[in-house]
Amino acid sequence: MKDVSFRNILLPTDFSNASADAVSYALSIAVKYTSDLHVLHVMNDTTEPIGFYIPHLSFDHLEDEMLREANNMLKGFCKRTMEGIKGYTMQVIVGTPYLKIVDYAKEHSIDLIVMGSVSKASSLDRLFFGSTTERVLRAAPCHILTIHPRENTSKEKST
Repeated sequence: MKDVSFRNILLPTDFSNASADAVSYALSIAVKYTSDLHVLHVMNDTTEPIGFYIPHLSFDHLEDEMLREANNMLKGFCKRTMEGIKGYTMQVIVGTPYLKIVDYAKEHSIDLIVMGSVSKASSLDRLFFGSTTERVLRAAPCHILTIHPRENTSKEKST
């Protein structure tokens, strides 16, 4: 029988309740295997704002503000869902979520990705493109544990 080890675990989050549901699984596995836990939020790239006009802010300033707020939201998410837990890393990066999650997994030698399975995408988007979770499943370089949401999770958002 092969010995199983998860040295690095990635927990991508979009701050939804589905992501919050995945935290306890990621933490349990991290404790069992004394793994390093990486908590990641990918902020959609704003460099091509088609039909997007803000008269008083440059796009560089807008992205800086959005990045600052995303970091604050990630800190709040971790504080709320991992109260009393230490020893995890947090990072916010900009780009296409599924691509950046897969890239992060490759760059940081991630052994396991734990993520919620609820998509914010419309039914039509899921039909043609798939949810972020589905796209990560197809492209990830490691094992993935998807967490089925609790009842009503898809309609609620953590704040």
